[in-house]
Amino acid sequence: MDRVGLIILLFQCALIVASPDYGLPNSVSGTASILSRISLASSYVETLAPGQLVPAAVTQTAFGLPTIVQILQGTGKLVSEDGAAIALAMSTLTESKTGDPAALFDAVAQSIQSSQAHITQLLPTARSGLSALLGDNVPDRLTDGFARLNTGLQTLAARLDALKAGVLAAIAEAGSATTISTPVLTKHITARMVYDVLRTVQDLRAYLPVIRYTLNTTLEDAVEADAFLNRYETALASAETLVGPVIDSFFAAQESFYASLKSSVKGLAAFYDEQKQQILDLPMNGDPALGAAIGAMLDKYTTTLSNHPADIVAVASRLSSDLTALKALVANTDPEIISFADSKLIGALIHTLIDSGVYSRFCYHKYKDLVIVAVAYLAQESSNCIEREIPRLGHLVEAVKAIVDTERFDFEDILDWMTICNELQDPTKKSECVQRISSSYTPLGDYFADKYDLLYDLTYTELNACKQRLNICVQLSKRALTLGYVPELQAAIERCAATGPTNVYEMNRLVLAFGLVCLLQGLSAEPRPEFGISLTLDATDRITAEKANALGINAEIKALVVAPIASGMAKLSVTKTQIETVITAFDAKTTPIGTAYDTLLAATDGNIDNAFGPFNTAIDGAIAYITTDAAAITTALTTISYSGISDQLTDAFQRIAAGLTDLKTQAGNVKTALAAAQAAANPNALTATFLRQYLSLRKMYDLLRSVTNLRAYLPLVKYILTTTIENLAEADTFVGLLKTTLANDVGTKADQYKTALKEVTDSITASIAADMTADGTATGTIYTNVDAMTAIKNAPKIADLTTALGSLRDLFLTSANAAQTTTMTDAFTHIGTSMEALITTLKAAISVTDDTLVNLLIDTLVGTEKYGRYCYHKYKYLVYGLFTQAFDGGWQCVDKEYERLQHLKATVEQIIDLLTFDYEDIEAQVGVCNQLTIPADLNACVAALAPYYTELFKATKDKIAAAYTLATDEAAASENRLLICLRLVNLDVTVLQEAALLGKLQICAAQGANGSD
Repeated sequence: MDRVGLIILLFQCALIVASPDYGLPNSVSGTASILSRISLASSYVETLAPGQLVPAAVTQTAFGLPTIVQILQGTGKLVSEDGAAIALAMSTLTESKTGDPAALFDAVAQSIQSSQAHITQLLPTARSGLSALLGDNVPDRLTDGFARLNTGLQTLAARLDALKAGVLAAIAEAGSATTISTPVLTKHITARMVYDVLRTVQDLRAYLPVIRYTLNTTLEDAVEADAFLNRYETALASAETLVGPVIDSFFAAQESFYASLKSSVKGLAAFYDEQKQQILDLPMNGDPALGAAIGAMLDKYTTTLSNHPADIVAVASRLSSDLTALKALVANTDPEIISFADSKLIGALIHTLIDSGVYSRFCYHKYKDLVIVAVAYLAQESSNCIEREIPRLGHLVEAVKAIVDTERFDFEDILDWMTICNELQDPTKKSECVQRISSSYTPLGDYFADKYDLLYDLTYTELNACKQRLNICVQLSKRALTLGYVPELQAAIERCAATGPTNVYEMNRLVLAFGLVCLLQGLSAEPRPEFGISLTLDATDRITAEKANALGINAEIKALVVAPIASGMAKLSVTKTQIETVITAFDAKTTPIGTAYDTLLAATDGNIDNAFGPFNTAIDGAIAYITTDAAAITTALTTISYSGISDQLTDAFQRIAAGLTDLKTQAGNVKTALAAAQAAANPNALTATFLRQYLSLRKMYDLLRSVTNLRAYLPLVKYILTTTIENLAEADTFVGLLKTTLANDVGTKADQYKTALKEVTDSITASIAADMTADGTATGTIYTNVDAMTAIKNAPKIADLTTALGSLRDLFLTSANAAQTTTMTDAFTHIGTSMEALITTLKAAISVTDDTLVNLLIDTLVGTEKYGRYCYHKYKYLVYGLFTQAFDGGWQCVDKEYERLQHLKATVEQIIDLLTFDYEDIEAQVGVCNQLTIPADLNACVAALAPYYTELFKATKDKIAAAYTLATDEAAASENRLLICLRLVNLDVTVLQEAALLGKLQICAAQGANGSD
């Protein structure tokens, strides 16, 4: 880490603080820190409990969503409960002073074994259950996470076994758990043992986040899938609502036709009955021969109309049957549309999401709205098919009326002619008149019957034709959807899931299927002046609705806010700037299109060019932005190696650019048709009938389809921006945390260690000073007491003796040892200042924002599209650990020197204790001489002692110097051992540990959960 190493970590918490541990009355260095780490791990495992995971109350049973949620929550529950059990056992172990260490260690071992057994039992079951529903991605991630966790538990068990062996060995040597001396304790319970446990606990804590991330993200996907399925069901219901009013209109048209037919036929029959009765009331009808002739003439008419009520009822029955058939025809019964279990399209979309592939969420958000659009498309197409038949029934009404009118022609003059015959007085002429007219109208009766049959033949034929046209139109729409749009969209989803952002305008091909259907169908709208003319255009109401939906999504994008980047990470700042630019520009370029459309819709002055001008200009502006400014943004992101964001934005932008180009083309086609119609109609007013000759339903449908697709493209942009904003915030917070830790903790902890070392060195200095003072007092007393002896005062060698004793006394004077004391204390002080200087040097070389590993971790999260978030959460706390954990080697450096300096103190005290041997018998020895009464013997005694004392006190002086020299030299040795150790720890971290973690992170980013890391 650019000399960062774990140097920071070396100073995270004072492991030299101790308390009764492991069932012993003794304090074991470092155990308090283990307890602290256990507390942190215990707090984190609680977050894996079902109530602490993402809320996941799903309502749909399709795709096994409830089972997925159940398995995931059960997995979290197991980890949480087992983790809590291990943490409790560990806490009890590290805090207990029961005197039964073996039982405490065994309790922890049992909790670890239980957890490992649960993992062994759970993982295969959870994996098989999830694999059957989600494929292998999520199970692979859980397997990856639990494999690390299981390895960590194995390591923890081994570390605790080693620590247990040390504790039991110490007890065995001491003979009792209650009487273990510090030397015996430190002999068997080494700092390495404690720090190995500490590091393993920290690693286990670092292994948990990726499991929680996997559980939470999969739960989030299940919740999103549930929401989509509910939304899809709502769309199906809305589709039925859309078709319902059109069917009602069709029924009203049927009713109108039936009423007209019934009225016409009944009117015809009533008119005939009236005419017939008047003919039969003529006097000549009383003549048998004439009456028979008249009856024969009217017989065909009478027979033809005799059953007209039943004929009318039959038509009513047929209309009812046709309506029932129509409802069945337009009903959504295709499993591909209505069945979650059978729909390959919905299956492709939902599995793309919940299977958690490398591009799962991107592809889901890219296509989810287009899947919903399919339902609306089908409902709209069915409605259009029906709407086209409604005016055709109106034409049939007119045809029926015309036929009925021609029927009247066949008998309406008979009464007039018969009245003339009746007025003839000559029986012969009357008979000839009746015969002539009868012979003429009898064939007309056949024609009348034929035309009456034709009336119903035409009715049934046209109703059959209507039914077949509806069948053709609706079935073609369904086939276009299920055989064209749906499989193409399904293939696009599956292609995206496999390859990610491809910048392929796949939807251009998808819409062609519906474009073909438009040739057979029409659209309708409420009359409204628009598009530069004073007539309504088909589909503009639906185009306006889609425009409103698009602007709603645009408003959501505009509302996105990128949090400030406080960490100083350059790449994050660059990304923030680019994302903010996209948000601002997106609104700036899309809003004018909506405004220009409103202007286009409101234009009625006949100036078509002016009406379309702002709309085309706004589209051109948006396209130009995408091809220039937006391209520059993606290039800027690619330059900082954030190709994941740039690829996704490029995919989304190019799809929108293609959609805008298509929108402009379709609007241009409408404009051209309007201009042509206007020119052709000039100088007459443009009528709706005339306009349809130029502006086909196909053109307006294409415009609607283009707007609909554009609206469906927008959610992907929101998803990309939202995800990037979330990643930026997470990355900035993480880097900020590292920097805060570095800025606030290192100096404080360095001072704590300096203080801790100073405590022991000060105690050494104080101990030496106290001993020297005590020895000085003792030797001063000896000198005084010897000087008070009277017998030896006259001995010739008394001066030599008192000189020797005075030199001994002076050896312990503060002034005599000032230089040595200063040298020693300076050496002790230098331990702390040298350590502080090294820490300062290492700290000065630290740059979190430039660190290779930190940058790779952040790049993995923000800049990659495959396994970025997974690998970030997998390694986040391991990277953080390099900055924050109490790294075992570094703490051993400090702790070892602390213990060694304590040993130095004991050694120096032992050396100083030797000084007492040099003077403790002097007073008694001189007293022997003082008791001699023979002067010669006394003189000889004093003369003998003086040179011995002179030489002895030289040795005393050397031992004093040795004590100071040992302390001074050991201080220098301690200083250098400490600096060497710290340097080596730094080297271990910066070269070995960081390189290993860097390599693992790179493998994960490239290979995901199945990587060899």
